[in-house]
Amino acid sequence: MSAGRPGAAVCLLPNTAWSARRGGLPAAVPRAAPDGDRLTFGYCARYEIDHKGVDLLIDGFAAYRRAGGRGVLELAGSGPARTELDRRAQAHGLGTDIRIHGPVFGAEKAAMLAGWHHFVLTSRYDVMPTGCLEAALSGLPLIVTRETGLVPYVEGHGAGFGVSALTAEAVSDALARAERTSPGAWQSMAANAHRMVVAIGDWGRIAARLRAAAYGRPS
Repeated sequence: MSAGRPGAAVCLLPNTAWSARRGGLPAAVPRAAPDGDRLTFGYCARYEIDHKGVDLLIDGFAAYRRAGGRGVLELAGSGPARTELDRRAQAHGLGTDIRIHGPVFGAEKAAMLAGWHHFVLTSRYDVMPTGCLEAALSGLPLIVTRETGLVPYVEGHGAGFGVSALTAEAVSDALARAERTSPGAWQSMAANAHRMVVAIGDWGRIAARLRAAAYGRPS
């Protein structure tokens, strides 16, 4: 934590996406299960290809489609790598099965997430990414790599699926598992995703833990 103070207290804190001190707990967004309609997988984060594993996501989605998957993929993000991602999708011949957008915020972002059925992040390295937590808090089941740090929470709460390895094949398998989920099981995952983020805690409690653990102050 501090190169100049090797004896300094170190406290590892979780990340989260809500605060009871700032408006209270957001309610889960009512969502219709993908009953008979094609699944929409969504990604909303920076277009940092290596860090966020966006290449794995597109390659894995292409493998999933080649294996008979019927879902579509929608991405929103910022950064110059969008052009490279467009080229990658075109090389796979994905056509209208993948849509790559620029950044979205506020009501536009909420409207986009409302049309999704799973939030996917295939990061190669990350620490409790806030985008996933925000999506889960809105009631979106997650599909995430272990490198996000979220798989133990997702699997423990029944809030989605973990990706077993950093390969296109593993991503494809996870997407296929999501497609095989029944509408009832999907509704349970959506509710569990919201409960998961609530259980992780709000920023007020996390700050109290920091004061107690790192500074010796009461919470």
